[in-house]
Amino acid sequence: MGRSRRRSSRKVSPWLIALALVFYVGAVGALSTESLAFRLLLTLGCIGAVVAIIGGFFAAADSPIAKVSRVARSRMGMVLAALGLTGLGLAVGWSEAKKRSDQAAAVARAAAEQEAAEAKFRAMSSAGHLDAARTAMDEGFDAATRTGGQLTLAERHLRAIPGSASEAPLANALLLECASRPARALILAAEHEVESGTGEDIFRRLDLAREMLRKIPASVPEHAIGEELIRTWRQREASEHLAAAQKEVDLATDDTIFQRLEAADDHLQKIPTDTPERPLADSLQKKWQRRAALLRLSAARSAIKERAYVLAAAHLAHVPPNSPFAATAIALSKKADSLRKADERRQAQSSADSDDVDAGSVGGGSSRQRGSGGSVYVHSYTRRDGTYVRSHTRSGGRRR
Repeated sequence: MGRSRRRSSRKVSPWLIALALVFYVGAVGALSTESLAFRLLLTLGCIGAVVAIIGGFFAAADSPIAKVSRVARSRMGMVLAALGLTGLGLAVGWSEAKKRSDQAAAVARAAAEQEAAEAKFRAMSSAGHLDAARTAMDEGFDAATRTGGQLTLAERHLRAIPGSASEAPLANALLLECASRPARALILAAEHEVESGTGEDIFRRLDLAREMLRKIPASVPEHAIGEELIRTWRQREASEHLAAAQKEVDLATDDTIFQRLEAADDHLQKIPTDTPERPLADSLQKKWQRRAALLRLSAARSAIKERAYVLAAAHLAHVPPNSPFAATAIALSKKADSLRKADERRQAQSSADSDDVDAGSVGGGSSRQRGSGGSVYVHSYTRRDGTYVRSHTRSGGRRR
């Protein structure tokens, strides 16, 4: 038992030693990074230890240096390990300290450069600000589209020109140009969105284009162009909705007629009231709603004839209350409800009759006799509700 414990301790101890060494190197590196004094003292200590070990070879045999050197040489492995680990920690500390020093120097240089630039900016004359603004506006300018340029920098120079300066009128004109260039870029982007739209995607792209144009400030001349494009695209959207509605109706089949008519009605409802297409949309909407109502009534009649009352009710529910056929739909609904209740009563009565026949006539005796051809003769009897039924013959297939 003791041997197994000693073996396990021998296996664990190297890991503990390794963890301790790593912790030592990390602690030396962290302390030397944070403290210049610690870093210098530890560096001098390591250099002194190496000098003492080497100096012991040349010093007198009974001198302190020689004694220290002999002790160190007798445990050379441990000494070298300690010096190596300490040196590694110091190397980490010196490296991190240098990085921090370089970063601090870079921040200081950037601040100094920024301060110098600000001082130079404040020292510029109105004419200098004007020239610098023109230079910034020319950088990256696209003459074909009249967009681009370092507009933020240009505006900063132009706003630094006092209103009393002789350059102020030209500076104001250039400020307006700086505001117009982004507006032109928005107009170009909006036009590209609309030109790229096809099919159902055109409606989404028209919405995006309008959102872009609404970002144009009212203080720039391009605002009027954007408003005109919005009106033009509004009419185009109405035409697209009208065409899409007509396409839905044209593609309708017997199986999809109701879905197609509803989709067409959705398109017609999205046409603005102030567009020329609105009167035609209202006319088509009434026409197609009338058609849908007639088809619903026809389908409801067929369902009632087949005793599919739930389906008939679903069709009649789609007839709008303001439709000319609303009264017909209400009448059919009442008829379907009446027929349904009648069927339920007949079914209940048939079940009761069957039970009464099986029970026999009141007063005992056989209630039926089988004749030729599979027919059954039923004697007269009195039902449970007091109704008298005369004797009659019925087909044998009716009995369940």
